Amino acid sequence: SKFISGRYEDAIEAYSRNAAQGGPIAPPMLHIWAASYVAAGRMEEARKTANELLKFLPEFSLSRFRMLHMYRKPEDSQRLIGYLRKAGLPE
Repeated sequence: SKFISGRYEDAIEAYSRNAAQGGPIAPPMLHIWAASYVAAGRMEEARKTANELLKFLPEFSLSRFRMLHMYRKPEDSQRLIGYLRKAGLPE
């Protein structure tokens, strides 16, 4: 994925294009979009996207998410969780 390969601006662009074209916006997309914004230093957009995620999934928490979402490399999962924490998502 663009996120895993560190191509954060490319990931943001792809998700933005999808949203602009009326594509589905759902939690799996929103968490990567929020994390990509954090990684790119775009904190205002990261927080806005994190809030959108919480509208879809009010019970979202990083601890629950950590158990469900793992990449092959543990450091990729930890990076994602760290960015989501910085976006303001609850523990």
